[in-house]
Amino acid sequence: MKKQIFILLAIMIIATGAYAQITLQSFQIGQNYLQGTSLKVANINSATPFKFLVSVTRGINPGGGSVSGNCTIKLYYTENQSSDSNIPDDPTSLLLFTRNITSSDYNSSQAILADLDASLPANKQYGKLILRFEYLDNNNINRISYSSTRYGIYIVPPVVTPPTIDATTIAKIQSMGFSTSGISSEGEYYTVENDILIRKSTLFQNAGEFLINNDRQHNVYILVKASVWTMSVWDVITAAHLWNSNPNSDIKLHVINEFGNQPLPPIDITIDYKPSSYPVRAEFPNGNGLAGRMIYVGLNQNQISNINPIVAITRAIAHSLGLKNNSIPNSIMNSGGANNYVFPINTSDNQLMSSLYPVNPNSAIIPYISGVNSLNMHESGTFETSYILLGTSYNWNIVPTNGTANLGVPDVSWASQPRLPEISFGAVGSYQIQCSLTTSKYTSPATATANVAVQ
Repeated sequence: MKKQIFILLAIMIIATGAYAQITLQSFQIGQNYLQGTSLKVANINSATPFKFLVSVTRGINPGGGSVSGNCTIKLYYTENQSSDSNIPDDPTSLLLFTRNITSSDYNSSQAILADLDASLPANKQYGKLILRFEYLDNNNINRISYSSTRYGIYIVPPVVTPPTIDATTIAKIQSMGFSTSGISSEGEYYTVENDILIRKSTLFQNAGEFLINNDRQHNVYILVKASVWTMSVWDVITAAHLWNSNPNSDIKLHVINEFGNQPLPPIDITIDYKPSSYPVRAEFPNGNGLAGRMIYVGLNQNQISNINPIVAITRAIAHSLGLKNNSIPNSIMNSGGANNYVFPINTSDNQLMSSLYPVNPNSAIIPYISGVNSLNMHESGTFETSYILLGTSYNWNIVPTNGTANLGVPDVSWASQPRLPEISFGAVGSYQIQCSLTTSKYTSPATATANVAVQ
């Protein structure tokens, strides 16, 4: 019985050894031809030559000595994602290289073939490079396997030469007090100092003054687009509050979220998302009496690792109002300084803003209410006023209009914040939501209104 087991075991070892008498040990493309684990293609429209290495080992004959080691290697490009023997038969597969390895290529049990030349044809980018390995085993059966190493294709992005900015434009921008070191041109803007946008179309039309006018008593309405909700809207609200809290400045910033369908007031600044390597950029005033119209957020809050997003938005709003970068220590406008957020805002920054827009206690806050303009009966809705400043008294009220009976009107006398959450109406009709604001900074109280139809 023991003898039979030994004979059976010996047959199994011989049979198993037959499958592994020649082994593909390594397939490597030269490191200088790679980008990570992919072949680097500088120009997809032309062929890409490269060099690679293959090493194989051969086994020992049962009777002594090494097996011949004869085998064939074939390098393929294929877009077939399989790893089985059907790869070369795929219509996308292209044979790039073939080589027969014989006993003369071996040094003892190993054959190393270095600096083998191959070339990837033009316009190939979605597949992979794979090595096919085949040989006849001791039973004269053709054995085929594929390398576990597969290389993808990396297309090197084309080098984009930035457009030349003419000397007249450079001189004009410098005359406005900006550094043109690192200036870039993109679409309708020049970017200077990494976070300021200058509109090309008005560069030579402005009158040289960059203050915003007081047609609306320096009430500035900022619309936060829905695309910027990836960056917390509270950063924008906080930034607006910082500038509103300046006791000596007449600027009144209003933050309006893009929700609901109440008619919008005239929008002065829009904050939107625009993919860019710049975290936040703001359009500088164009000398036409208006604020810079756009603030672009290039990265969402979770991606901004080297800046404080509140600082970035606070600085961006200031740029839109005409404040420039500076080198004042601890100034929020010092783009090269520490990015620590300090509340309240730095004295030097308050002085800069109030020097441009000195406070007028008799000017009026003109608030706005965001929210829906229609609701179903018993459906909840949320409303909020645009002007936010600590110490401001917010008093909400709802009155029926257009002959609507004073039934089903929710009691909101308890509400004392800028936001009126989750109210509903118990009767069909027309209503006006009112929010009265009183602040010690301005002598006149202000009231925002929004009309709502309940169905």
